Amino acid sequence: MAEVSFHEVTKVFPNGTTAVEALTCTIADGEFMVLVGPSGCGKTTALRMIAGLEEPTSGAIAIGGEVVNGVSPQDRDIAMVFQSYALYPHKTVLQNLAFGLRQHKMPTAEITERVREVSSLLTLDDLLDRKPAQLSGGQRQRVAMGRALARRPRVYLLDEPLSNLDAQLRTQLRADLKQLHQRFSTTTLYVTHDQVEAMTLGERIGVMSGGKLLQLDTPQEIYRRPANVFVAGFIGSPPMNLLSASAADGHVDAGDLALEVPGAPSGELVVGVRPEALRLPTGAFAAAASRPPPPPPGSRPCPPSGLPSSPGSTRAVSPRWARRSNLGCHWKTCTCSMPRRVSRWPGPSPSPPGAWPDPEDGSDAAGGAAGDDPGVAVRERQRECRRHLGRAGRVGRHRPP
Repeated sequence: MAEVSFHEVTKVFPNGTTAVEALTCTIADGEFMVLVGPSGCGKTTALRMIAGLEEPTSGAIAIGGEVVNGVSPQDRDIAMVFQSYALYPHKTVLQNLAFGLRQHKMPTAEITERVREVSSLLTLDDLLDRKPAQLSGGQRQRVAMGRALARRPRVYLLDEPLSNLDAQLRTQLRADLKQLHQRFSTTTLYVTHDQVEAMTLGERIGVMSGGKLLQLDTPQEIYRRPANVFVAGFIGSPPMNLLSASAADGHVDAGDLALEVPGAPSGELVVGVRPEALRLPTGAFAAAASRPPPPPPGSRPCPPSGLPSSPGSTRAVSPRWARRSNLGCHWKTCTCSMPRRVSRWPGPSPSPPGAWPDPEDGSDAAGGAAGDDPGVAVRERQRECRRHLGRAGRVGRHRPP
């Protein structure tokens, strides 16, 4: 195990492209650190410079306190897992696992012991005689990881090893990687563009963009306190909501959102809100649910009318009249509060005692005085609807079956 450090490392390719710019960070001994960022941000180039596959243009890279600039890859005592597996197609699983050990001229007995240990750990015992073409994607990735584990190097470098797998296999191998690191505690640098992998695996996360390291901290700290707008929008699923705002004397105004933030700098700024941080006050949900829905597009309201059967009216409808009448507005585009006309009245509506005369006491059985006849009000309302909408229609009375 060893500490890995970058000291003002810059990499510029011959065509003038700056892949990494002034990268300075340290990966502690035994730490699992993740570099995350969009494609082309320079994270894989940084990994390849540790492995010795790329030479830095300026700066120094140290492994275990020793500067390794100019040291060949085989002398750096590192193991790398590639995105494309990089297995030898003509060799069996057993031969692929033992290849790195044979290159270092280790004793045959020790090679056999390490291969058996790794194959048992990664559940590859039944696949040792197969070739890569006979394996699934998850099995090939396990073989690539096993080849690196069998080496027992000072540093593990993993370049997006799970990106070619489906979601279920990624989740399973992610857990396997976490368990393997807890068991061996080897210094590990993991490169990915998947923020879920970064938040799950990393003890610390470095967020890169445009060749620069924007923030390096624990997953919780990066999620709660991003260093800039890019980190705030990149980390999180769903991402943070970013609102343009202005601040003055501790008062932040972001359109419909007003906040009191003591110490906020005056001027134009950006407010970030995580979706899970929003809360509805007590009773707000019930009030929102009781609010009537907005009218449909293109609709027009009917003229106001005192129809007794309108929702919210304090006057009740005679149960007997309701059974033989057809209440409701028949216009589809009307937004009045009157219920829609139905082909069959569902039943008598409850009426408060004394609201309508009892037919048995000799009073008007149709529902009160002539001036209060609901039938007159319904017919008048229907005429108003026709006049208001500028169209004619026929409204028939309900006929019981």
